[in-house]
Amino acid sequence: MKMLSKYGAMALGVSFLLLLLSAMPVLASQPTQILLPEVQSDARYSGESGQFSEGMAVVKKGSQYGYVDKTGRQVIDFLYDEALDFHGGMAVVRKGEKWLYIDLTGRELFSFSRPEYEYALSFSEGLAPVRKGTKWGYINDKGREIIPFEYADVKSFSNGIAAVKKPVKWGYIDKTGRELIAVQYDEARNFKEGLAAVKIGDKWGYIDTAGQTVIGFLYDEAKDFSEGAAAVQRNGKWGFIARNGQEFISLQYETAKDFSDGLAAVKKVSKWGYIDKTGREYIAFAYDWAKNFCEGMGLVVQNNMVGYVNRSGQEVIRVQYEQAGDFRDGVALVSKDGKWSILKKPLGITAPAHAPAIYS
Repeated sequence: MKMLSKYGAMALGVSFLLLLLSAMPVLASQPTQILLPEVQSDARYSGESGQFSEGMAVVKKGSQYGYVDKTGRQVIDFLYDEALDFHGGMAVVRKGEKWLYIDLTGRELFSFSRPEYEYALSFSEGLAPVRKGTKWGYINDKGREIIPFEYADVKSFSNGIAAVKKPVKWGYIDKTGRELIAVQYDEARNFKEGLAAVKIGDKWGYIDTAGQTVIGFLYDEAKDFSEGAAAVQRNGKWGFIARNGQEFISLQYETAKDFSDGLAAVKKVSKWGYIDKTGREYIAFAYDWAKNFCEGMGLVVQNNMVGYVNRSGQEVIRVQYEQAGDFRDGVALVSKDGKWSILKKPLGITAPAHAPAIYS
């Protein structure tokens, strides 16, 4: 056998050392915390997501809502009776009997008055659902009606397609209001990754954008596809299917959330943990509740208190908060002892560059 040269051996030793170091867990630094003194102790956020969206978060003082930025600066004052997250540079808010759409500075763009307009939702792909009387339609970013108010219920647009209900069955339309898939389903979800979960009778299956059934109506519950997988339930047990319908993680869990950052939160024997796409237990089943990973951090709950774990399962921000949201753009909203703060994500926490591939 040929002997290694002195320099070759040194290089091999350095490579081995680097490999060992890369395998060692990274202990994240403690997060920077920005106190929100204007937010009262009984505050809660009303945003759809409970976290930052487009650099802004909904906060509450008394009975009124406003917005703060990631530095904790009050950008939009506590003026509103209801407030939703920003999407596409706009947020929908309610002030008395008037629904308004505002920009990131708080400037009013256009408004609708109740009781004629009962409810308004956030923009998605340039259109927002609005309810006029008992019927829903869609408006554009100038406040003009684009799709007539003729639906019993609607969902936001996703990939140019929206689910609509008329009068008791669901179908799909495009952004001009043209029917793409005839109303025929008892329930319907948005298209995600080219497939949508739909229900006929008491069973769920999946269709493609042409309206073809690609995964049969086999399941009692079904969630959206995320990272090539969808959580499904039959006979009270949850597992995961691939886009070809293969149950690549068997139905065995009490409940399950979507894959995110390559991991999924699942519940087993009354405790939550995380699995990877091979079905391997990645983070132990030790929590009373858990959310999807976001930006390399998973929100977990123990004894009604909230903290965060990294992908190694280390509790990098210990369980200590009464309420908390996901990290978005490196920050999260948290509440402790009735006081709200903004946390900056600890150093060294990153999401994977891409989720591991599974069956196509």
